[in-house]
Amino acid sequence: MAQGIKITLNYNRLTDVMFVDLLPLEEGSRVDVLDIGDEIGFPGQVQVRVDRKRQIFYGLTIQNYTGFRRKILWQYRMWSIQCAIKLLVSTLLAGLDIDHRATPQRPAMSY
Repeated sequence: MAQGIKITLNYNRLTDVMFVDLLPLEEGSRVDVLDIGDEIGFPGQVQVRVDRKRQIFYGLTIQNYTGFRRKILWQYRMWSIQCAIKLLVSTLLAGLDIDHRATPQRPAMSY
């Protein structure tokens, strides 16, 4: 995972939702919530919070956290849910960096 990024995990037991926060919201930012659950094998469970215009990744929202946790620990045989979340976040950060980089073969992505 990239050095200097602090991940904060906040679990709400009443709603069974885990909030994974990387950065605090900045004043004037427009946050879009994108569902990525289908792409990573958790349909309808995982959403990312991003500011598309500024290209800032604020964090994740994991719905049905107990089901997510169970699948990570048992089906994917991860030893630690925290390590799995860090791996997911670092993979998303790397993917966002790659997708937003313009090359001669691929122009910069626009939303």
